[in-house]
Amino acid sequence: MSGTGIYPRDIFRLILLLELVALVVGLVGVFVSGVQVYWWRESVYGDTLTGLIFATVSFLLVLWLIRSNSHIGGVLRRHCADLRHFMAACSAVQIVVISLAAGICEEVLFRGFLQSWLSHLSSPAAGLLVASLVFALLHYASFIYFAATFLVGIAFGVCYRMTESLLCVAVWHAAYDLFVLTVMLRFPHLLRLAEAR
Repeated sequence: MSGTGIYPRDIFRLILLLELVALVVGLVGVFVSGVQVYWWRESVYGDTLTGLIFATVSFLLVLWLIRSNSHIGGVLRRHCADLRHFMAACSAVQIVVISLAAGICEEVLFRGFLQSWLSHLSSPAAGLLVASLVFALLHYASFIYFAATFLVGIAFGVCYRMTESLLCVAVWHAAYDLFVLTVMLRFPHLLRLAEAR
């Protein structure tokens, strides 16, 4: 049992259930609204490689920020330490599954449906901003984490708009989550998590 009173298998199941709900809401939204979703371009390999490059660059930037001696770095280290405690019993396979589920399910909901639908109803800028705001609100842990997640949502949204490839953004999101979760759970010293408390 984790410190939260929840068994590790239940944490994994809960995360997957939440991601499944996001996927269903996103797919139903796409179907009902009739918005066009740009799933991928002609080059699936190109979209995948682009997503991996963006994931690597953004991971390195966030790693630098978390390790920094700034107030923001300290807050993010505390959030990582809390999340590490919550997910400590997750296996490597579970980390991969969680990362893939988040990348696919959340991007179908936030970029594939919400951003596309709101852009169609109003403007591309409004669609981008509101979808990123909802994305950040649903990941809220503190104002700093909210602001960081909002900026990540903007980056994902701009990438989707520019590449017209949900695959590219889903790969970026999934690979980024995989990098962060792996380092946080298996190599916490790289994030300076011992200093978080």
